[in-house]
Amino acid sequence: MAVGSGSEGVVAVDPPVVAFAGLLRQLRVHAGLSQEELAEAAGVGARTVSDLERGVALTARKDTARLLADALNLSGTARASFEAVARGRAAPGASLPLDGGVAGAGGTLNNPFTYGNPISDPRRFFGRAREVEQIFGRLRNEEFESSSVVGDRRIGKTSLLNYLADPRVRAAHGLGPERYNFVYVDLQMVDKVMGPEQLWRRLLVLMRQQCADDGITGILAALERRERLDTFDLDELFQEVDDRGQHVVFLLDEFEHVTGNVNFGPDFYYGFRSMMIHHKVALVTSSRLELIQLCHSETVKSSPFFNIFANINLRMFSDADCQVMISRSLSGTTVQFSERDMEHLLDLAGLHPYFLQAASCMLYESHRMGLGEAARKVFLAEHFRGEAMPHFVDYWDNSGVYEKIVLTAAALLERTAEPLRAFSLKDLNGLFSRAEPSVERLEKRGLLMSRDGRYRLFSSVLGPWVLAQFTAEFSEEQSYHEWLAANGEPVERITGKEGGLLREILPRIGARHRQLIITWANDPQGLAALSSLLTNVLA
Repeated sequence: MAVGSGSEGVVAVDPPVVAFAGLLRQLRVHAGLSQEELAEAAGVGARTVSDLERGVALTARKDTARLLADALNLSGTARASFEAVARGRAAPGASLPLDGGVAGAGGTLNNPFTYGNPISDPRRFFGRAREVEQIFGRLRNEEFESSSVVGDRRIGKTSLLNYLADPRVRAAHGLGPERYNFVYVDLQMVDKVMGPEQLWRRLLVLMRQQCADDGITGILAALERRERLDTFDLDELFQEVDDRGQHVVFLLDEFEHVTGNVNFGPDFYYGFRSMMIHHKVALVTSSRLELIQLCHSETVKSSPFFNIFANINLRMFSDADCQVMISRSLSGTTVQFSERDMEHLLDLAGLHPYFLQAASCMLYESHRMGLGEAARKVFLAEHFRGEAMPHFVDYWDNSGVYEKIVLTAAALLERTAEPLRAFSLKDLNGLFSRAEPSVERLEKRGLLMSRDGRYRLFSSVLGPWVLAQFTAEFSEEQSYHEWLAANGEPVERITGKEGGLLREILPRIGARHRQLIITWANDPQGLAALSSLLTNVLA
């Protein structure tokens, strides 16, 4: 089904929506350049471009901004606006004309899709209706209950917290700002030397900035001037909050930076739990895994603090969410995605919200460039791969050994199941008998999709990337024989026909992944099938 209709619109460079990361990416994609090509043209490192586009570096140095503008052939007002945004000095609400060699419809930056930075405008937030209602419903309860949002990187946790914090959104769900104070905190700032008192001071400063009650803000200002803060000070503060009929919700993003910090011991969690039980204080945390899995010690893990949360797992969009996101985003433009556009977009991005936004942004740019359907497919595939690879690395590095085995098995099965790429749980168990628990985890993380009892990796690009990892290290200095001398014992334990198959495969595998293959080979179910499939891949 083709998606999108309407008249061409112009989107202003509004700081929450088009930060420099998004702007640089859109200009690069529009110019038809990969990150590496832009870096080479500008004479800067590829890591510099990557960090700027991912928001690791929020602004660019003056000379870097100038070099990037040169490489993008920007001039006149387009160059001035670009360099202003790059330096963090753009005037709010200003539009960015695209002249000087970067053509655009109407001469303005107007791609309705955005990725790289979290969504901050609630009008551009799509899906998650069930999760939003679940969180707000727990806050509307008399018990004022807390929630823990769990999801893998780029699944939309921060965007969800931003949406929850918006006063108009809260008011629509019966939690208006006159009684409910929502305080968003990015906990990536919590470093190894920070402790509970420093965190509480930060929370109270942000709470004062959000609170409209003069009596409470006066108490908060006085607490900020104290040399020391203790639990009694906090208890008195939140008692005053209760007495004034107020409620406080702390939205704590990246909470694993606290649970993994050894400076936050059991006393911190007992004290925080006490505040939440006895006062109108609630938390909505976000983390990659469930909080109890992220604790730095068994003592902390056993704290009753973690029992007060309902875990809310963020998964893939539904088909309906995907259609709404794309159709509404295109409604103010003259662009329409064809049926083949949509087929290719979904093949690459699946129903993953971040990758849907990224692929849609690239596909929109290909329409603006006037490319035909076949050329759009090539453009989208090339640029999507460049965007997706760093995220695949992160997903892989944060997967357990069994999850990596299942991802590899899935990639092998997809290779033999083309063009449908679908396989069953029985197929996976035929390659690895302990697959089922990892399948559940990978589906929860959004890396595996299931429909009608069949599975597939969420993106057609992921499987080939996984298989490529096993042959990517042939240039390493350590030879197979040197590796075998240091790691031969687990290989020797596998004897007979299976041992022969293993010794045939291992020399063709990069050293970093040989231990994974050995672990897999110890599973009696899969070595013969694994050998056959890998032989075809490595041929």
